[in-house]
Amino acid sequence: MNSLPRPPTLLVGIGSEHGGDQLGWQVARAIARLELPDVEVHVAAKPFDLLDWLGACDTLHVCDACLDDKADEIIHRWVWPDLPVEQLKWSGTHDFGLVGALQLAAELALLPRQVSVWGMSVDCHDLDQATDRLVEAICQELRV
Repeated sequence: MNSLPRPPTLLVGIGSEHGGDQLGWQVARAIARLELPDVEVHVAAKPFDLLDWLGACDTLHVCDACLDDKADEIIHRWVWPDLPVEQLKWSGTHDFGLVGALQLAAELALLPRQVSVWGMSVDCHDLDQATDRLVEAICQELRV
C-alpha cells in the first residue's frame, strides 16, 4: 500500500535587511540551509505575502521580530488564534500586519490546521545569537 506524501510544513520568515527586523529572514535562511525533509521555507517582506504559499501545507510556522516591554531575547511562541494582539507590536514597517494577514487567511479558509507564530525582541547587535537560539527552538518543534 502506497502512503500519500505528507503535506509540507511551511516556515515563513517575515522581515527586512535592516536592524533587528532581519531576524525572521535570518531564521528562515538558517533553517533552509538545514534542508529538513518536508519543510518548505520562504522569506517575506510583508506578512500578507505568506498567503501566496499556504496551499497544501498542514502546519505553518511564522517567525518575525517583535517589540515588547520585556527583556530582549525572550523567545515567544503562540498558537493561532491565541496571539496577544494588544500586548505586542511586530517589528518593521509592514503594510499589512501579521495578525491581519492571519485573520484574512482564516476568513478565506487558507490557514492550515496548525499555526505557530514565533517572535523575539532583539537588539540588532545580538542578532546572530538571537537567530541561533530561535532556530534551535523552532527546529526542536519541527523534528517532532
